[in-house]
Amino acid sequence: MLPYLFKFFLVASFLQSKVQLIGGTENAKIDFDFWEVNKYFVKVIGALDKLTWYLQGHYHEGNLDLFIGTRIAEGQLITLLERAKEKDGSSGIISKPMIHRLELIRDRLTFVSERGAEFARVNEPQYFKKIGGILGPHIWDIDYAAIKLVNKSLITPSHAEEMFNEAQSDECVHHMLVSAWRDPKQCHVPEECWKIVHAPSFSGYSLTHQLFLLEIGAKIGCQNELQRLEAKQGGHTIGDEADRICANVYSQAMTIAHAGFPKGKHDIFMEQVALCGILGYANVFQSEWLDAILSWQQPNGCYGYPIDKKATTIGPLSARRTTVPAGSSMPVLSRAKRQDRPMEDGCSSHRTAVAAAALAAYVKFLALFTEANVL
Repeated sequence: MLPYLFKFFLVASFLQSKVQLIGGTENAKIDFDFWEVNKYFVKVIGALDKLTWYLQGHYHEGNLDLFIGTRIAEGQLITLLERAKEKDGSSGIISKPMIHRLELIRDRLTFVSERGAEFARVNEPQYFKKIGGILGPHIWDIDYAAIKLVNKSLITPSHAEEMFNEAQSDECVHHMLVSAWRDPKQCHVPEECWKIVHAPSFSGYSLTHQLFLLEIGAKIGCQNELQRLEAKQGGHTIGDEADRICANVYSQAMTIAHAGFPKGKHDIFMEQVALCGILGYANVFQSEWLDAILSWQQPNGCYGYPIDKKATTIGPLSARRTTVPAGSSMPVLSRAKRQDRPMEDGCSSHRTAVAAAALAAYVKFLALFTEANVL
């Protein structure tokens, strides 16, 4: 049986429909059992529901990174609900009661994101000034036309250490935001930033942040410029770049899974699932992986650390880096590493952020590609 999500027997004798997975050399039709998907769909919505209830009352304890996660999650539900409504709720992918429940969760995510953006503007003014623009509405409404399998031939050996720092990542986001704001048709991506995105052999947060920069650039109006730079490097499309990155993200996530999901890897693992999941890479949607993510949720709905643990320096959606790709002229800025902001009851801003994004990605995947009317 293939290892991907939930046996992949798509609605079996009920709908007898199949989903074409496209990507690299691994074109395949994979089906999954309807009843198991239904069970997980309900469970993951319940987890996201619980998480958003928690955040609605505790967003003021978080930091800007938390609200990036809630915007990503919100975007997944927005695009899912748009597709559901196209079906008129009659022959659609989700029942009307479930649509209503998802709308309530989306509205909570919107509330937390909007209140959180203002909170971050006041409490993290320098960070907000630099990259707060990515908290704007609809920037993270990322959709995909078809689910894909990663091309395993693109997997390469990687460096064990992180390869660029927080300041560089923030500078690249800032450059793209300012450029796109001035003139979306003339967006400029500094060559140093493209070298970061295009550099091979990254691992961990350096690798996921390559994808993070690519996703931001494509959504804020820099897609043509990114395409030009990709062609200059001998590539074809920025989709090829995403294929390369997510093949390696998948490989590294598999390593974490095979090691039994070490506690210190929960954060990066959920970030890997979230950032490749929102692009439709099916390999990151696996029942064992979802079981693990669901098991890490605390009773109050958040994700975090044992209460007696101190805040941990992490690299998430604001990755922490140390060196620069060869040939880059961008200076390495020496500054204190930003830390994850602890919340009440051992909750973590960043772990809760990546969990929200990962859970929402699972919700969308399960809903769109079961095409089951009775969910």
